[in-house]
Order: sequence, then structure tokens, then C-alpha cells
Amino acid sequence: MAKVLLLADVQNIGRKGSIVDVKDGFASNFLFPKRLAKVASTKEIAEAAQLAMQREQFAQKKGTVAHRLSTTPQSVLVKHPVKVEVQAAAGGRVHGTVDATKVRDAAMENMPQLKYFEKSELDVKMNQRIEYVGRYATELHINITEDGKKLSYTVPLFIDIVSVSEATRKTKHAVAETK
Repeated sequence: MAKVLLLADVQNIGRKGSIVDVKDGFASNFLFPKRLAKVASTKEIAEAAQLAMQREQFAQKKGTVAHRLSTTPQSVLVKHPVKVEVQAAAGGRVHGTVDATKVRDAAMENMPQLKYFEKSELDVKMNQRIEYVGRYATELHINITEDGKKLSYTVPLFIDIVSVSEATRKTKHAVAETK
């Protein structure tokens, strides 16, 4: 058996940066020619162990944050709604649609606790169609894997749909173009 450092994610073998034991023939005939792995040095083995420990700590942190969010009282969450900016007509009717993806992205921007999660781990359940500016209640589902178990946490989410004036939109667009 050979200890190799994976240089890329390899299906059914491991993730990039991890040290794995593979058969000598598999390493020399498949992994090395495709530059998917290299022989692991003792230094790289030590670094991989440290990286694995950091990943485990990060996964535990995600679980803790998800649990705290799901047990936060609604009275606290309602004071800190997620702001979603949209274009709207004079009467407050929203132009276009406000879908779950737009709400999730706004939540990731507005809620610093969500920095630990990937977009694929967050799912917004829209309880109603959003047609007008105003406050809406919905749910954010956080789906993570911890210690090999899939866990799902539900967080009540309050969103404020606010109209962005044409002047504000043009200013933001101009600033984005200069970056």
C-alpha cells in the first residue's frame, strides 16, 4: 500500500489535500499519470492530520451555529429581518420574482452566522408568493452532515422586501462596474 496526497477530489477515494492509502498499482497506473496524487512525505502527512483536525472543528462549529440559530426565539429574529432589495412599482408591486435563491443569498449577506455554510446547505421554504414590498415570514432549513449523520435545522426567517429606487440602483451598478 502507498500513502499518497490527493491533488484533486477523487470519487470514492478522498478529497483534495487528504492523505489516503491506495494500492501501489492504482497509484502508479492511475493517480500519478493523471496528476491526481503524489507520494506523501512525512511533512505532508503531518499537515494533512492538522487539516483533518481543522475540518472536524469547523464541522462542529457549523453544528453549534445551526443549533443556536434554530433555538433562537422568534422575538429576537423578528427584530433582525433579512433585507431583500427589489424594483417595485409606485404601488409597491414587485417587478419580477423574489424566489428562494434570492432570499437565501440575501440571508447569507445579512446574517454573519451563515458564513460557515455553503449555499448548497441552505434551503429557503417560501410559504407564499411575494408580490408586494413588506415583511414576510418564511423558513430557512440548514442541512449539514455531522459525524456521518445528516442533520437538518429549521430557522424562522423574517424578510423585508424593500423597493430600490432607480437612482440607487444606478449608483450601485456604477460602483460595481468600477471594482
